[in-house]
Amino acid sequence: MPTPPRRPTIRAAAATVGLVAATAAAHGQTVCGAWEPLVADLLGGIGSVETRAQDLIVFDAGDGPMLYLAGNFEVVVDPVFGEVRAPGLARWDGQRWSAVPGLDGPGLELDGRATTLEVFDDGSGPALYVGGVFTTAGGQDATSIARWDGVAWSGMDGPGVPGGLTWIFDIHVHDFGDGPMLYAGGLATRASEPGLATVWRYDGAAWAELGDERPAGGEVYALASSDGSLFAGGPFGLLGDEPAPGIARFDGATWTTPLGPGQTVFSSRFWPLLTTGPGGREALIAAGTFLVTEGDETIATQLAAWDGERWNSLADTPISINWTPTCMAAFDDGSGPALFVAGAGIAPGSNIARVQDRRLAAVSPLAVDVVYELFVYDDGTGPVLLAGGESRRGGATATFLGRWRPGAFCPADLDGDCVLDVMDFLTFQNRFDRGDPRADFDGDGSLTIFDFLAFQNAFDAGCP
Repeated sequence: MPTPPRRPTIRAAAATVGLVAATAAAHGQTVCGAWEPLVADLLGGIGSVETRAQDLIVFDAGDGPMLYLAGNFEVVVDPVFGEVRAPGLARWDGQRWSAVPGLDGPGLELDGRATTLEVFDDGSGPALYVGGVFTTAGGQDATSIARWDGVAWSGMDGPGVPGGLTWIFDIHVHDFGDGPMLYAGGLATRASEPGLATVWRYDGAAWAELGDERPAGGEVYALASSDGSLFAGGPFGLLGDEPAPGIARFDGATWTTPLGPGQTVFSSRFWPLLTTGPGGREALIAAGTFLVTEGDETIATQLAAWDGERWNSLADTPISINWTPTCMAAFDDGSGPALFVAGAGIAPGSNIARVQDRRLAAVSPLAVDVVYELFVYDDGTGPVLLAGGESRRGGATATFLGRWRPGAFCPADLDGDCVLDVMDFLTFQNRFDRGDPRADFDGDGSLTIFDFLAFQNAFDAGCP
């Protein structure tokens, strides 16, 4: 996952007008629950970027599957065992955090920050690939990308950093029919120059530029596979020397902008991309700072799905331009399949939202400034949702990496803020006064004094 260099601004004036017109606050009850810290704290960091948990993956290095955490930190504070020095990359075995073997000593540590993780088998067995902005790993030269087979660390053969990428934001495996290969997207040395590629392919021996008229004029933040094609998203503004809205599709030969008949996309960036939707359905879902129109109609803002022919909305309510989405995950928290979206300002009072049955609801926020990662992980008790992010506060006030524990439905929490207070009484009173069927608290089909008594009893009982 990348680091946005600045808060995005819409490039096209027309897009700004359209987005403002489409702005609407997220609505619906808050999804109640709590984030339990998976780390007690993260300490340190490199460069101007704040301390951050950025990407997660599960990898089995031969000693069992473990959870690997990439980010900008020097020390992980284990809740039980205390401080563990593990710059940029650490792993968790379900009981404790530790440094990754081969990176656990002077001169062996990553000398920068890690931003993306991928597992890939090039024919010699599964290996963990780490991308970011660094120059060495395990004592080996490894500019921005490194490989660990569970025994030894190595840099990637070929023409140096993939063709001049100085910061790798995403590593992705894709198969165009000739076998799976590794792809990297990121920031070229001079991203504003159209001739420099921002997406590269590694065939096991060397890196090669991916096609002509490729994404340029900005970074590639995310790569994803859908319907046989490779998609790239980011703040880039060109395909070759032609304008592009930050989203592009490569079919194995040609880069194009995915657009439906009559559709136009105004964008400052597409990020992130997801290809597994709610319920396991395959779909290319995109989030970012963008507006999709069709004629004079606004189709979607900030969140949309590509069905192979056109962009479609995922929520009944247009989403506010104040959103800054950075990550997504499909997850069933017990209420049914849903899409979780996170970043900054995702919903009023929260940095995480849930989209379910086209309805958007705020999720109890993670205690960080920006969420950069949502990840579904089986901790041995079944799938759980993890979230990680960046905080300028640090210490006990921040939860850099948390595990979601959804709360039970609370009938008396009528205003949906996860707190029982006088506002819930006012909400009930207002519903009763206007004859709203939701005020029929005793379920007898009519509004009477007994509904007040039923609500009072539910309020006194409190939330589970």
